Amino acid sequence: MGQYFKAVNITKGEFVDHMDYNSFSKITEHSFRPNEYMLAVEGLLQPDGKWYKDKIVWAGDYADDGLFIPEGYKGNLYDCTSDGTFKKIKAKPTKKLSKYILNHDKKQFIDMEALPSYDDGWILHPLSLLTAVGNGQGSGDFYTSDKKMLSYVGTWAGLVVVQKRM
Repeated sequence: MGQYFKAVNITKGEFVDHMDYNSFSKITEHSFRPNEYMLAVEGLLQPDGKWYKDKIVWAGDYADDGLFIPEGYKGNLYDCTSDGTFKKIKAKPTKKLSKYILNHDKKQFIDMEALPSYDDGWILHPLSLLTAVGNGQGSGDFYTSDKKMLSYVGTWAGLVVVQKRM
């Protein structure tokens, strides 16, 4: 069975649902640029966005219980998006693509214009992969034979990540 993912703001207790953007639910199905769902989250993380400098996670429904959840909550972060614990919001997809993804906590950045494209022209959006919890526990998750690339998945989960237009 496939694992579903949602973008979650753990600072504000909010989430953005892929279904509101006619997007697929598996991480590798919606993690490409430009995709309406990814553009909506990008817009939220830009300096004028509602989630600017908040902590975010791409929560999988197979993720371990107890990670990034309110104290005393029984279940996982994805459950918080299904039972009303976290509030669903809808954001307009940004029309201006971000040039950088910045991680304020780790003092790291990714130049979005330097991302590789695959043979079919697709460009994988790193935001969902870097902030993912639960990846590797279901079909439709991100898999690669490149062990170094795979080791980055989830390393930005729960940290302050912003998008910058330059």
